[in-house]
Amino acid sequence: MNKKTTISQIISWRIIFLFLFLSTNLNAQWLHDFNFINHEKDSMPAIRFDFDYEVAADAISNEFISTYAKDQFIDASLKDKVSGKLKSNNHLGSELNSGFGYRSKTFHKHWKSQVVLFQWTASIKQRLLFDASFAKDLFRLYFYGNKIYEGQEADFSNFNYSYQQFQQIQIGSIKTVIHPEATMRSFMAVSYLNGQDYLSVETKRGKLFTAKDAEYIDLDLALTSRQADSSNHKFGAVNGAGVSFNAGFMLEVNKWKYSLQFNDLGFISWNKKSSLVKIDTTYHFEGAEVQNVLDSIFIEIKSDQDFKNGFLQTHAFEKFTKSLPPQLLFSVETFALHPKIHAYGTARYRFGTGMIPHVLIGGDYLFSKSFYAGLNFQYGGYSKLHAGIRAAYDAGKGWMFYAGTSYLDGWLMKNNAGGVGGNLSLQKLF
Repeated sequence: MNKKTTISQIISWRIIFLFLFLSTNLNAQWLHDFNFINHEKDSMPAIRFDFDYEVAADAISNEFISTYAKDQFIDASLKDKVSGKLKSNNHLGSELNSGFGYRSKTFHKHWKSQVVLFQWTASIKQRLLFDASFAKDLFRLYFYGNKIYEGQEADFSNFNYSYQQFQQIQIGSIKTVIHPEATMRSFMAVSYLNGQDYLSVETKRGKLFTAKDAEYIDLDLALTSRQADSSNHKFGAVNGAGVSFNAGFMLEVNKWKYSLQFNDLGFISWNKKSSLVKIDTTYHFEGAEVQNVLDSIFIEIKSDQDFKNGFLQTHAFEKFTKSLPPQLLFSVETFALHPKIHAYGTARYRFGTGMIPHVLIGGDYLFSKSFYAGLNFQYGGYSKLHAGIRAAYDAGKGWMFYAGTSYLDGWLMKNNAGGVGGNLSLQKLF
């Protein structure tokens, strides 16, 4: 019995393809805010809705991602544009965060000469985190096929893919200490995490050699993959459970604010229905058949048993625990330059991912006590230089609106930009 299969079927679509791209740009709760319009409103109870997302890559353009996501035809010129920008190791990352939060009124206490204020917070969020690192050869092998590697070896070792989606229920507290010279604010919160979906793939070794005239193909692969219950990953599915911890500290002195935040220190334990796949094999395929450049690799396999014997893998179902990638964020903001100009800068890094340190600087102009707008510039993360815009409006009666993007160029220049994102907030004070 002759059988025709593709290398993408062997390794699986979800494993070889790395451009799934939904997920979050997480801000520390209540510390990074737009309430500088009216400081006195920080002490009022509030309900708030937040939505923000970010998709960024250091080589892949928005045009390419959009075309693929819409299942449209990717022509040779579009692939060539991306292929020409690829390095030996490339990165793609995405985050999505949405949900509702509540902040209580202020409870006042006096201790010696200090005024101490307390508030408590609660929130529920939908979270998604995605991170991938991949070699140039993996992209070219997938989108061009193996014809261009005739007589050569394609190396897709050190491929890392991590995708997780979960719901977060958080309870926290804010403590504000007012000194005559300075104000200090600290925030602490603990969260319960409901694990909805998870997939990770790692190839410590991945090489594919195509002989001239396609007489044979040699595959050398060491791959490990873990996946949450694939039969149950809809919204709210309970495939795991965990906890996380957030903390932040802010110092305000002489019109300057300094804050240091640490988020997502925690883990999720995924249940016994989670799958573990391990592949460690060197396999020689006879009678390979190379198609045109738009196809993947086609291989003639004499029988099912021949395939099973030559491409052994370990497949088991077991529990496992995975830590969240924690994020460290430092920010500075001030009105010292001009009473109507709010200048700010942030630096952040998410550990255990392919991102590089991310720096953002910007400024807002207060057109009135109820409206501001401004520009910002950023570099790092999963991409390079980008420009953004944001605005906030106090509509009165406790209603406040905020909208912005750090990827304005991504919306305007899809051909070149390697990032897109935005954020939206609606807050009601009582």
